[in-house]
Amino acid sequence: MTPFLSRERACAAAVAFATGTLATLAVGVPTAGAHYFGSTPKNDVVSAATNYNNCSSKLTTNKLAGLMLSIPWHEVTGRNVSLTPSPMTMGRADNDADLYYNRNTSGSTRRAFWHPGIGVWQLDDAGMGSRGSFGKFDTYNAAIIVAQHISSRYCSNSSLSSVFAPWVACNGGYCATTFSQVYSPSSNTLTHLNLDSTVGRYGGSAARTCKFTGQTATFTCYYVNYNNAQGHTGWVYNINGTPPLALPYYVFRQNVNSTSYEVRVWIRADTGFGSNVGARRVYGANSRNGLSWGTINICDTTAGRGSC
Repeated sequence: MTPFLSRERACAAAVAFATGTLATLAVGVPTAGAHYFGSTPKNDVVSAATNYNNCSSKLTTNKLAGLMLSIPWHEVTGRNVSLTPSPMTMGRADNDADLYYNRNTSGSTRRAFWHPGIGVWQLDDAGMGSRGSFGKFDTYNAAIIVAQHISSRYCSNSSLSSVFAPWVACNGGYCATTFSQVYSPSSNTLTHLNLDSTVGRYGGSAARTCKFTGQTATFTCYYVNYNNAQGHTGWVYNINGTPPLALPYYVFRQNVNSTSYEVRVWIRADTGFGSNVGARRVYGANSRNGLSWGTINICDTTAGRGSC
């Protein structure tokens, strides 16, 4: 099996640099103190471990949940377990020209930018997140993907180095150490967790109802605005840098005949551009070379925003 998260795994280093914890990334090992995690996201992890365990003969629900929980601090908080991972986290490592609107890497539209790695597990659309859209932005759906992959890997090879191999931030045994701290094999329980009720399933993104302008059919969309992010926001830095942090946008799934797309749309009210702009990616395609950019007009019927 080839690694799933090829490029975005450097996100942990990018976030650590932003938060001044880069040295911790290299040599620090989290202690067995309280590990902060969102209360609803933790419930989503346990639910996914209960219902999407592909190796139930070898993995209990809590052991699988412990494996899943061992990753996020290394991916998105610079290994600082006292920070609550944000389900909205957008990876800041990728800078491919195709990720910019019409490949405009400079100029006024450059923050119409597509982040490939999303969430507490940094699901990448070149890997585990390739067949997802708004689900990558919430822990209920993301946890299902991670539970299936980790349990399948465990059944093939139960060594923790193999189980955690898709996440480069786990290299060096870091996630294995965290696993020994958040899961007790003797009691088969999760331990050393401090549940943070201020961080929800969406991490600050908002589930809305949208429609394409001029059409009546509606669909679920998520409004992703970094200003509303919950939990650790060390990835919200140097927003005009290279790569930039995307301006607020909508993300949703579009089905055209038998083809599914992940679509992200930036509306004028959020960007100040002359028109709404957007991009879409066929499920299974890598956004680094598989995006189609153009004008996409939608209406957020929940909030009355966009081209209504």
